[in-house]
Amino acid sequence: MNEFFLSPSLWIVLLIAAAGVVTFVIANARLSTAGRWAGVGITVLAMAWYGTAYMIDTPLEASVKRTRAIIAAVSEQDWNKMQSLMNNNTTVLGFKGARDIADGARERSTQFGLKRVIILSLDSNQAGLNIDVALSAFSEQNMPPQIRTSWLFKYEVREDGILLANINPILGGDIGADEIQKRLKNVK
Repeated sequence: MNEFFLSPSLWIVLLIAAAGVVTFVIANARLSTAGRWAGVGITVLAMAWYGTAYMIDTPLEASVKRTRAIIAAVSEQDWNKMQSLMNNNTTVLGFKGARDIADGARERSTQFGLKRVIILSLDSNQAGLNIDVALSAFSEQNMPPQIRTSWLFKYEVREDGILLANINPILGGDIGADEIQKRLKNVK
């Protein structure tokens, strides 16, 4: 139900606002002051609803923004920013915790000569308190020169915020999840 109020479809809001405008026009023709105010009220409420929904991120929207920010941090090789976007319990291919993941990403990006990462596609889904953000990314590096990989970011909505539980490679891309695990796995 929260999703309906915090992510309304534009056409629903426009339909309600249009109903307010029609109410105002009809009331104005009949010289009904109460009707005019009702029309103005309906229109203002529709605009306020959409404005509020625009300013407040749902957990799903926040998870997508966070995923994009993590990929941007990796692309920019801003390991402090990447670390700040992780949780202490986040796991990625045997790395656990924000610092361990950022250190591992730094080592692997240096090892492969990472130049940049571009998100090709992103799909998000929420089932109860679990949020999955799947993405396909294109990376440029020294070896191999270009590669497309797919990843699944798993989030959990908790009372204290949104936890990024883990990030795993998934099927879909130039190399499979098993090959990614071999190349990037933490061997500590």
